[in-house]
Amino acid sequence: MPTISVEDLTHRATSLLSAAGAPEDIARTTAELIVAADAVGHESHGVTQLPGYLAGVKAGRIVPAARPRATRETETTAVLDAQQGFGHYSASVAIDAALERAARYQMGAVSLANANHIGRLGAYAERAAARGFIGLVCLGVGGTSGTTAPFGGRRGALGSNPIAAAVPIAGRAPFVMDMATSVFSNGKIGLARREGRQLPPGSILDKEGRPSTDPEAWAAGGPMLPAGGYKGYALGLLNLFLAALSMAGVPAGERVSGTFFLALNVAAFQPPDEYAQRAAAYVDQLKAVPPQEGVSEILLPGERAARTAAERREHGVPVPDDVWVALGTAAAGLNVSW
Repeated sequence: MPTISVEDLTHRATSLLSAAGAPEDIARTTAELIVAADAVGHESHGVTQLPGYLAGVKAGRIVPAARPRATRETETTAVLDAQQGFGHYSASVAIDAALERAARYQMGAVSLANANHIGRLGAYAERAAARGFIGLVCLGVGGTSGTTAPFGGRRGALGSNPIAAAVPIAGRAPFVMDMATSVFSNGKIGLARREGRQLPPGSILDKEGRPSTDPEAWAAGGPMLPAGGYKGYALGLLNLFLAALSMAGVPAGERVSGTFFLALNVAAFQPPDEYAQRAAAYVDQLKAVPPQEGVSEILLPGERAARTAAERREHGVPVPDDVWVALGTAAAGLNVSW
């Protein structure tokens, strides 16, 4: 398994995306966000996805030079049409639009439609926290079909419908919640399938609606199950309703797919430094709780990822052999030196 520096892997990914027809800025932004997922340890959303994106361009599902355009705008809100462009770039434009509005008007909300896979949601929420804002990102898919069953259902009608949020904390990496509202995301089940691992009970059904632990049953059309039973189902449905904000003009009952971005300017409520210090005090109280037997320390959501990113940015990102081969094959098909 080769270990590649973040800079080298980003350069290679940028070269592939550029060769596939993406302008330099779109290719670079997309590559940075893809590799950043590997850096924080979310390999299911990293370069393992890149050959699929390139295949999407070749098949016409992804328009590599497309840029989001606003279809509705106010001082604090916007609806963006990604025009089937690269999802990472489109989502980057969307969170920046929300942050720009929050900086001027204390709050910004942006809904994004017609985007391809946007990767790790936490990256966009973190961008808000880096500005001292609170960020929320909700992705919803559902309607005529889906990969996740509703609570008590036998077939899919929702996506994995992830949600991410980030909060600035003085002296620490931000709080980052980033999770699918299904037990596992599609990417993580795909990773288990590639590695030949079974899934924990209660994760998926087979296509007949029977409980299964075999990721091959998922690949054959079996749905995922919501995390936490009816609680994950409720969160996934909330994300679907937020995604529907971008579906103006689409007939009711059609498939819904969209992402909602919210940025809150802490300064509208209290001095940002005071808020960040208060958040840090809360975290200190949590970390002072004695850990259970077998637990070394209390971790903040996002803390493990921040530590992994620091280590991998210094020492490099491990890339599985089969992923490295697939990337090399894609490079050969695009006449890119690998």
